[in-house]
Amino acid sequence: MEILLLNVANNITDFRTVSSGETVYLKQMLEQLGHGVTIASNKNGEYAVAFEEIEDINNFDKVVVLPASLNFFGGVENPTIIKNYKLLAKYNGTINILQTDARLPFKQLWPAIEKRGWRYKKEEVWINAPIKVIAQSKNLDEVKTQYEKEIFNDIEFTHFPIERYAGIVALMNPIDETEEKEHDLVYYGSFRGGNRAAKMAEFLCGNIVEKLDVHVFGTIREKQLAKSSDGPFPSFGKKMKMNEIRQEVSKSFSTLIIGEKFYNNAMLTVRVWETLSSDAVVLIDNDFDSYHNLFPNSPWRYVEKEEDLIEVVKSLKDDENKRKLAIQEQKEVLEKMIDSSQWLRDFENILA
Repeated sequence: MEILLLNVANNITDFRTVSSGETVYLKQMLEQLGHGVTIASNKNGEYAVAFEEIEDINNFDKVVVLPASLNFFGGVENPTIIKNYKLLAKYNGTINILQTDARLPFKQLWPAIEKRGWRYKKEEVWINAPIKVIAQSKNLDEVKTQYEKEIFNDIEFTHFPIERYAGIVALMNPIDETEEKEHDLVYYGSFRGGNRAAKMAEFLCGNIVEKLDVHVFGTIREKQLAKSSDGPFPSFGKKMKMNEIRQEVSKSFSTLIIGEKFYNNAMLTVRVWETLSSDAVVLIDNDFDSYHNLFPNSPWRYVEKEEDLIEVVKSLKDDENKRKLAIQEQKEVLEKMIDSSQWLRDFENILA
């Protein structure tokens, strides 16, 4: 079977960004099933081919799309977005939408460019094909509300734990143990438009920083955290390639998973599987997994206030045996929850 894989707004090259890395990893997952998978993006490369190489999108048996923000920074045309939609507008089959981000539904492009004077016609970019939304979130009612104002001829919704590909990658590529720790607590990612600002202020700034060596890497910046905290602030590292994140996390005694409204008790994230396979002890904001599904036998991993976090991190630093047992437990959780063969079969079967 021949599959076309598209990322609506991001140039796909390698693992330099999460968006690009995720797309490449999903390509590799489908290839494990014996399918031919083509990523179309801006130019030819190791993992992708240029849009211009696609002669007829209807030559593909299935089309799979990762939605993204339809941003036109500075009011300037974004060729990646335009070319994706011009391609999709010609497809006659069902388009599979992998909605991995709870905040990013798939949208028609036309309303965003109609009045920009770029000389496109509606029919050039309008999606007429049936849409199947495969949501990472289990809360499908909430997902459906994001599509109420979108106009699609035919649309259906289903849930699938897309993010577990990261667990498969982790099991296939174990990392080295890191004996020398550089930080007490590490967090990584983006500011996510401030959706986690209150949690970041509570768990990464202020009193926490006075008691622990807290480090943040990714695209979060001090000026963003300063919007909801007076400091002091953690140290800041650089943005890392997706396939280097687990080793970077492992330089810390512990790492923290923070939730937000659309994620709490509704979906796991790539970060869960990356950190479970790291050499740092995974701690979790209780709101993210309030039923303790990940660690039913280890309530100490769940923190509700800054005092909880300070206490548990200090205990991990002081008790090497506790730390080693915790890391062993999370690797056992990873192996128990990730059934690579079953996930791959289910992934294949859920695509329309």
